[in-house]
Order: sequence, then structure tokens, then C-alpha cells
Amino acid sequence: MATELAIETERTQKFFNDLDARKTILSSCTQLFTTLTTHFKSLQNSLSQKSLSLESKFQSLESNSQLTLESLSCREKSIPERESAAAAKVEEQRETALSEFRNSHSFDNLSDSLKSLCRRMDSSGLLRFVVSKRKESVFLRAEISRAIMEAVDPARLTLDAVDELVRDKVGKVGVTDKRWACGILVQALFPEGCCFGRKDKGPEFARSVVERAAGILENWKEEDEVEEKADGEGGGGGGGGGGVVGPAEAVMFLQMVLGFGLKSRFDEEFLRKLVAENASRRDMAKLAAAIGFGEKMGDIIDELVKNGKEIEAVYFASESGLTKRFSPVSLLKSYLKNSKKITTTVLKNGNYSAAATVCLISIYIV
Repeated sequence: MATELAIETERTQKFFNDLDARKTILSSCTQLFTTLTTHFKSLQNSLSQKSLSLESKFQSLESNSQLTLESLSCREKSIPERESAAAAKVEEQRETALSEFRNSHSFDNLSDSLKSLCRRMDSSGLLRFVVSKRKESVFLRAEISRAIMEAVDPARLTLDAVDELVRDKVGKVGVTDKRWACGILVQALFPEGCCFGRKDKGPEFARSVVERAAGILENWKEEDEVEEKADGEGGGGGGGGGGVVGPAEAVMFLQMVLGFGLKSRFDEEFLRKLVAENASRRDMAKLAAAIGFGEKMGDIIDELVKNGKEIEAVYFASESGLTKRFSPVSLLKSYLKNSKKITTTVLKNGNYSAAATVCLISIYIV
């Protein structure tokens, strides 16, 4: 009797152990089923969202395509009218230019004289006239922008003038005055808004015009490099970046690079040196920001600070949006500290030479 009871107890225990094992397996299966169900629901939701997104994009694409087709259709319909208007304008400018040649005479006011020279596409005469009116530079700058648009081809007129400057630089004949005059013409062709990447859109040029501009700039750069090697100097007078001499030429060079879309034609390091070595021009900071040096802009500002040009660094940081990295307040404090140090040293040493005087004046007039 006892033996039979022990056997039954053992069977019962085995049954419960087997039941627990099956319960564990069932629980694992249930958990796996729940996980799979959740996963498939997630996939289904994701696919539904992607399907809706694709459908929305298709609708947007279809809408945009329709708008584009309508826009193209409108532009196509307007082509004859625009061609007629352009032809009429060219004919009007041609007749005006021919009239200027037939009835060549002097004008009493500056505005009419400028327009006459521009209509005749007389780049040499225009340069001579601008130079002769240098004392009236304020009024001249205001009028030249309107006058240059009277030319049949403003870009060609400006390029003719710059080409003459580049050729005359070899012989060093009247370079200073022509440099100033060409700077005014280039600035008139490329107003600040379009050249510095602002809202105004710059003029569009034919490929032949762009190629000619690239050729002139290449010659400009190469001629100065040859001249530098012959003189054994590094661009004298603040030149930089392979030979373009002085801040005025550097600004003009960069304005043409931007205006004609020629950034890719020149080595970025050359352009960077051109900017860094001529940073004293206030508009250089805007030009540098428009060119877009990316992370190298920070290197340019660091270089300016190391060379004691904290004021220039403030302009560059402001134009390039790096004022958090280069605090204007900190830069100005550094500039003030260095200025006091230089002044104290000059006074202490009793160095009242012309160079020292110029140095002090440059510090306090910035």
C-alpha cells in the first residue's frame, strides 16, 4: 500500500513538472506572438506613412510640374514680345550711338558727357574723362551707373577699360589714375547688391563675355607675377595673392571674379591670400563673405588678429556671421590694449620718426 502511494506521488510530481514546462513554453510562445504582432503592426504603420508620404510627394510633383509647364508656356508665349522689345532697344541704342558719332560735340554737363562716351563705346575716352573729373568723384559715382547702362554692351565697355589698365600696367603708364577710373566702372557694372550676394540679382552675361573676362583676369594675374619676379619684390605696396598690386586692385579683381562667376577658375588659396593681405579695405569683408571660404574664413580672421588687425577682424567676423567665435568686444579690447602698448613704447623710446608718427596716426584714425 505504501509502495503504491509513493508511485502515485511520483507520477503526480512528474505531471506537475511537465505541466510547468508546458506553461513556460506556452508563455514564451505568447510573448513571441505579441512581439511579432507589435512588429508587424509597426511595419504596417510605417508602410502606411511612407505610402501617404509618397502619395503626397507625387501630388506635389504633379502640381509643381503643372506650374512649371504653365510657366514655360507663358515664357514661350512671351518670347516674341521680349525679342521685339530687345531688338527695339538694341536698335534705339544703335541709332543713339550712330547719332553720337555723327554729331560728335562736347557737352556742358558731366552726365551728358558720360552718356555720350558710353553710347559710343569709347572706353579710352571714358577713362580719360573720368580721370579728368576726379575732383567731382561724388557726383561722378552717382552718374556713372546710369551712364554705363546707355552703352550697347556695358560689360564689353568695362572689359575694354580694364584690359587697357592691365596692358598699361606693364609699362607703368598712368596706372594710378586708370586704376581709380576702372574701379569706378567695375563698381558701376556690379552694384553692391549683386556683387556681395544680397537680394539684388546680378546681370547675366554671354559665355563669350565671361571667357573674355576670365582671360583678362588671368593676364592681370600673370603679368603681375612676372613683374614681381623681375623686381624681386612681393607685390610692393600691399599686394598679395600672386601679384595683384594693392587693395584697390584686389577689390576690383574680386568684384570681377564674383560678378562674372569666375570663382572656380582661380585657386582658392590665391583668392584667400588676396583677401587676407588687402583686408584694410572696408568692402573686402563683404567680398570675402560673398566668395564663401567656408571654414577657412575663421583662419583668415585668426591671421588678421595675429597681425594686429583686430578692427579688420571685427568687420570680417560680422559679415561672415562668426561673431560668437570672434567676439567684437574682445577684439576691440585687444586692439585697444595693443594700441596703448605701441604708444607707450614709442613715447618711452623717444622715437618720433616719420614711420613711428604714421604708425600712431593709423592706430587712432581707424
